[in-house]
Amino acid sequence: MKLNTFDAVVKYYEDIKPIRGRRADEDIRPIGKRSRTYERVIKISDTKYGLSDGRWNYTPATNEHLHPITWERKPDGDYITIRNNGNNSASIGRYRFLFTYLPWGMRFYYGAGSGKHYVRYKDVDHYLPKFTFAFSYTSNRKDEITDDAKVVFKCLPDGTFERANELQPYKTGRINKDIDRQYITHIKDMWEWMRVVLPVLGDTLVNNRWEYMREIGNGYWSNNSECRELIIEILTNPQHEKRVALGALVAMDIGAVNFLSKRFDEQPDSFTKFRFWARRKIDVYVREPR
Repeated sequence: MKLNTFDAVVKYYEDIKPIRGRRADEDIRPIGKRSRTYERVIKISDTKYGLSDGRWNYTPATNEHLHPITWERKPDGDYITIRNNGNNSASIGRYRFLFTYLPWGMRFYYGAGSGKHYVRYKDVDHYLPKFTFAFSYTSNRKDEITDDAKVVFKCLPDGTFERANELQPYKTGRINKDIDRQYITHIKDMWEWMRVVLPVLGDTLVNNRWEYMREIGNGYWSNNSECRELIIEILTNPQHEKRVALGALVAMDIGAVNFLSKRFDEQPDSFTKFRFWARRKIDVYVREPR
């Protein structure tokens, strides 16, 4: 099923038989199979509707920035806003939803070889990065959008679309020398520090790995702005309380630990791998609009 215009979304919302929710005031208008109640049309206002895949939230209209597709009627015309998944995480469900419910002529797809996501329209690829936000699991609401990556099209009178927002920043493989210059000395200093400290840890380097993981938390694996800031704090502060934990985890990650002896085991390419890891975490790469 395709909803190609704002009016089509409104008509679908008004025509669909609601499903009773857990709350008396919950108005569930499923899109597609009625058994998939988390996929629904949500009326945000008389001039704005969201197509929700249930990812991150269910019914709150205040979470409109979390919807994969939003239709809005403005004084100068109708607009469709398309968003990828949030906080750099993958979601096959969201990708399938976008592939299914984008208007005719638009297609959501993975870039060949790059792993990037795009919306293709009239043989033009519109880069669609993932947006980032702070989320409160206790209150089930959106706290703050920190990077509202999106693609917006205006629906023209003849039913075609034109791009209506700025191109999104695409991270290239080229290094931004100005940013890299700020941190390269800290990267080298931390590596020299690791070469001195990690051998002293002996087999506790490996035996304490779960404790190190708990100490760093999601900051080691995630790539959002909060985690980036934590990595930068540790790299630039030789006295940081989490420096040992980070150094140990990275050493294991880049193959500079012998898991038989459970000890630090530097290899000829260990620093190169560490520098690559640090540059990726700090994000020193050039971005260009696409």
